[in-house]
Amino acid sequence: MGRLTAAWGRELAGAAAAAIGQLALLVAGSVLFAFTRADYDPGEGGAFGIVVVLVAGPVVLLLLGLLHAALFALPVSVAARALGRRTPVPAAGWAAALGAVLAAVYAAEGWRHGLPYGPTWEWVAGLGVLPVAGALYARWCEVRTLKVVEGVAWVMGTGLLVVVAAGVGLVSGGGAPPNG
Repeated sequence: MGRLTAAWGRELAGAAAAAIGQLALLVAGSVLFAFTRADYDPGEGGAFGIVVVLVAGPVVLLLLGLLHAALFALPVSVAARALGRRTPVPAAGWAAALGAVLAAVYAAEGWRHGLPYGPTWEWVAGLGVLPVAGALYARWCEVRTLKVVEGVAWVMGTGLLVVVAAGVGLVSGGGAPPNG
């Protein structure tokens, strides 16, 4: 039982680290995009909003990453591994198909509440790719949980630096490059 618990812990860590990283990149990109808009006016509470994002952001990202890993990445990776053992198709192939199916289920629930089905499915499926890959990587490599989190942190940290550098370039350069 201890080996199974360790494997699930690695999968959860890999999926959560990837989910947290991609959500952090999305938040950073959204904030930088908002700052580069010509009609952006933070008003009198702009500095307080940044402080709230910097203080509460990591806690919220951690909770959202764990929730995403538990509701999307772990079910997909567990089912993909089970099907991969019983069929000639590898687990990665099953993960792609099962991720699309689970995204369709979640998009159908969103559609039931008034969201457009197609874009919702695309966002849910797209946001599930990295966490599922992180879970499968952590399980296949059987590396320590800390190594999985460290590896994902390096990749996501590099991505965050690219987003910040692009945002600084947009802010200091006077906006986005002209289209065409």
